[in-house]
This record gives sequence, structure tokens and C-alpha cells, in this order.
Amino acid sequence: MTLVQKNKAIFLDRDGNVIHDKGAIISNEQVVFYEGVFESLKKLQDAGYLLFMISNQMCIATGDATIAEVDAVNDYIDCVLKEHDIVIKDWYICPHHPDDNCLCRKPKKYFIDKAVAEYNLDLSKSFIIGDHPSDVKTAEFNSMTGLYVLTGHGAKHLDLLDANELVFHNINTATQWILKHPNSIADLEAEIVEGVERLKAGEAVALPTETVYGLGADAFNVDAVKKIFTIKGRPMNNPLIVHVANYEQVKYLTAEIPDVAKKLMDAFWPGPLTIILPKLDIVPDFVTANNPTVAIRMPNNRWALKLIADADTPLAAPSANAFGCTSPTTAEHVENQLQNKCFVIDGGASRVGVESTVITLTEDIPKILRFGGITQEQIAEIIGRVTSGENKVHRNFESPGMLAGHYAPNTQLVICEDVEQIKKDFNSNDYAIMLLQDDKGIRVKNKIILSSEGNLVEAAVNLYSSMRYLDTLNCKKIVTHKFPNYGLGLAINDRLKRAETGSKK
Repeated sequence: MTLVQKNKAIFLDRDGNVIHDKGAIISNEQVVFYEGVFESLKKLQDAGYLLFMISNQMCIATGDATIAEVDAVNDYIDCVLKEHDIVIKDWYICPHHPDDNCLCRKPKKYFIDKAVAEYNLDLSKSFIIGDHPSDVKTAEFNSMTGLYVLTGHGAKHLDLLDANELVFHNINTATQWILKHPNSIADLEAEIVEGVERLKAGEAVALPTETVYGLGADAFNVDAVKKIFTIKGRPMNNPLIVHVANYEQVKYLTAEIPDVAKKLMDAFWPGPLTIILPKLDIVPDFVTANNPTVAIRMPNNRWALKLIADADTPLAAPSANAFGCTSPTTAEHVENQLQNKCFVIDGGASRVGVESTVITLTEDIPKILRFGGITQEQIAEIIGRVTSGENKVHRNFESPGMLAGHYAPNTQLVICEDVEQIKKDFNSNDYAIMLLQDDKGIRVKNKIILSSEGNLVEAAVNLYSSMRYLDTLNCKKIVTHKFPNYGLGLAINDRLKRAETGSKK
């Protein structure tokens, strides 16, 4: 008896993933494909994946579109894809409202079961790519792998997504991950195993975290930590953050955990908060830049925590980029900048997008030394009064990220007072423009919007990846503006100010 080989598949959410999400799309003129989508879908198809489109179109139920209009738009999209030699095997469209309790709305299994029966699919080798948590849930309910993209409504709904799920900036980076990980999570787990072996052998390893990618080494192995400084070109007077997988590892680093630290840990760990405490003598001075304190963080990333736990040692880990350059939020960013100088674990995109907040508890009043993924307002809610500013007590910086020039692209970056100044002085295709929200008065070819709704959390997620993209365009300057100076806007403004200083070459 001959066994028929099952097919592997990619299920694609339409809006916010393949084409831009514009609400109810009822005409061909509204269809705008994402940059690079044709190349990505062709690569997946050439790798042997059958392609399917699966989409909830509630606009039909609400009366904002008819079934005929949605079908006509889908036919148009299908034709354009065929012009690029891309074949969508089938289209699965749910026209219902969530309150209808239908059988076909994602994340229910109806359409997936239908595809399995008609196309003989192996779901264990299949993926769903989409910009809504329901896409990831659909994958989970059907024993597939769900890849969540930050385009469309992805960044907006990110807080609804489980912290363990894989996140990507767009369909192109999700495609790259699939091609590198055809066995999905099993391949990523194999990277963790190799990473642990390399760490135990005294190497530095690039790892994903929720803030940015880190370059980690055994915090107690001075020779290993020195490799971090060599790979990055990092000055020795800049301390490293030590990452832990559990509270037991904190005890290896400090003997003093005051009540205020416990409150912060309970509230924000695992997460993007680094706490500075007095260090034990066993912590190498090389890690702390000869300071009597150590910066400690527990990252909120499944793969980082597993790597640290399996390595059975805290990891000293700054961002995995060349010193002073824009921080990496994907494995590709690391590989492009560090040029094979270290092993890289590809855990998708960082979902916070800026570095951790650093707070020192070595003074009478807790002080934020670096703004980051946890806001000053959030911290104050937990511990009361908190100040901010540089720490002048020690000869060397007590926190990383304190240099005036840092996070810089190769292209000179300019910060305008506001959008009106951009319109006046830089409204030209000679410049690449990065805005918090769109402004139709800025009509340039290379313009990136960090958040259509002006959401600072969404803007932070997109900040470094957008800076890196604009840096590739060879424009005269990258031009942006000051952001609202509260919440995550404080961290964004800090990074932009240091990037502006660092890019003045």
C-alpha cells in the first residue's frame, strides 16, 4: 500500500497582513499590497507550501459591504497574485458578526477542517500568519503554529496576545522565520540547546528578549564576558545588565533585596524593568564597570528564560548590536550588524521595542536612570515617589544607555520641534520622515508612521525597526519630531535624542 504524502500549508489573514487594512474594502482601488509580499508568498510556495486565505469579514454582517463586493475584491487580489505566479488554493471567508455564534469565524475549526479534508494537509507542518490574536488561537486549536504580525491591527492588539507567542514585524520576516524553521518550534528548541552548549563553552550568544535582542554570556565567566565587549566594540566603563531566569538566581548576585525591590519584582517581573542593587563580591567587576552595584533583570520572553535556566547561570547581556548603533529587534538585525560574530537564536521580533527601564535603589529615593519599557507612572503606582536622572555617585555609569551618543543610524537623524517644522524645512523626497501619526501635509516618498492612532506603546514597538529601514534608503537625513513627553514617550524621546547626537558624524 502506497502512502500519500500530506501537504504543508500556510493560512493567510488577508487584511493587515497581505494587504493594508482599510476597514470595509469594497473596491479594487482600496487594495494596497504590503511591500515585499509577492516575493514572500512566492518563496513559501516554492518551498512547497499550499497557500490559503482565511479571513473574518464582519463588514458584511454590519452592512458596510456586500458578499458580492467582498468576492469581487478577493477575485481582484487573486488575479494580481496570479500575475506574480502565486496561487491561492482556496479562499475561506466568514461573513458573520461575532454575536452570530457561527461555525466558521476564526478561531473556530470549520474552515481548517474543510481544507484538511479537501487538500490532505499535515497541520503539524503548517502555519497561520495574521495580525489578530484570533489567528494565533486558530493555529493553537488546530495544532499548527501561529505567527503574529505587527502590521495592520497587530501592534494595537498586542496586549491581548500571550507573552509566549511568536511576533514578527510583517509577513516578510514571518516568511523568513518559516523558511529557517520548517519544523517550527522544534527547530527553535534546537537553537536553544545549541545556545546553551555554546554558553557553557564560554561563548557569547545572541538571544531574543521582549525589549531588544541581547548578546549574552555567563555573567561569572570573565573571559566569556570580555567577548561581548570585543564583538560589540563596547567601552569597558559601560556596565552590563545581568539577566536571570528565576528569583533563586537573584541571590547569586546580591544579598540585599529590600522591600521596595520585592514590590517592583512582584509587579513587573518578568518584564522590562532593570533593578540596580548592591552586588556580591562573586559578581565580576568587569560586568559592573567596577561599580559596587549590579543591574538585574528577568526578561519576559519564553525563549530567553529557557536559555538562562538551561544554562544554569545568570547572563550578562547588553543589546546585540555594534556599540552606539541602533538596537536590534529581530535576529536579522543582529546578523546584519554583527556579521556572524556570534550564534543567534531567532525568536521573532521583540514586542516592547525599546530597552528596559533602569531604576537604582541605592539612594534614599528610588531613581530612574534610563527610561524604557516600564513607565515612571507605572512605577510610582507601586512604590510611590520616584525621581529620574543620571547617577553622579560613582566614577563610571551605573546604568547602560547613558552615553550622549547612542542608538544611532548611519544616516544623520534630525529631531524637529513638531510636525509643522518638518513641513516647513524637510517636506522633500531628499529626506526620510518618521512620524508618530500620519499628516497628509507631508508628501514625501519615504514616510513611516509609527502608530496610526498615536499610541506610544505601538510607536515604541515599531521605533528601531523603522529607523533601521529608513537607514537603508540612502536619504540625506532621517527626520522625525519630538514625541509626547510622558509614558513611553519619555523612552522614545531619550532614544531619539541620543541617536541624533550619535549620528552627527
